[in-house]
Amino acid sequence: MKKETIWIVLVILLIGLNATILFLFLGRETPGRPGPGDQPPRDRQIINALSLDENQQAKFAILKEEHRDQIKELNSKANEMLELYFMLLESSEIDLAQKDSLESEFASIERAKMKATFDHFRKLKSICNPAQQKEFDEFLPKLIELVMPPRQEKSGPPRRN
Repeated sequence: MKKETIWIVLVILLIGLNATILFLFLGRETPGRPGPGDQPPRDRQIINALSLDENQQAKFAILKEEHRDQIKELNSKANEMLELYFMLLESSEIDLAQKDSLESEFASIERAKMKATFDHFRKLKSICNPAQQKEFDEFLPKLIELVMPPRQEKSGPPRRN
């Protein structure tokens, strides 16, 4: 075989390999992730549980976007606070007043996140009709599970008796 032929075969193989990888990567749906135009699983659960109509779903989408923006901003502030807080460790003597202030500010941000989420679901309930509000009340324990971070089981070395 000529060198030229070998190079042509290698280029064709590389193009084919890249095309295959691209096809597999882009053509595959990721389980648990919404496709274009799909509702995320959590949203679908809420929409189905409350039997939201198209108009209510549109309002819910607006509420979600507002809530997402609020939480994103609060998370950014919380990250800044945490960074400043742990930067206190660089000093040989920690400024206790600054430490207390940062802890207080971080707690305030966490309260604001909790309030924003509470208000978000209060607004969601307010767009529901009376029958849906009853469904909301019945769905509330499941809703709490959906928005709470997953519980972590205690792990570590087994206890000795």
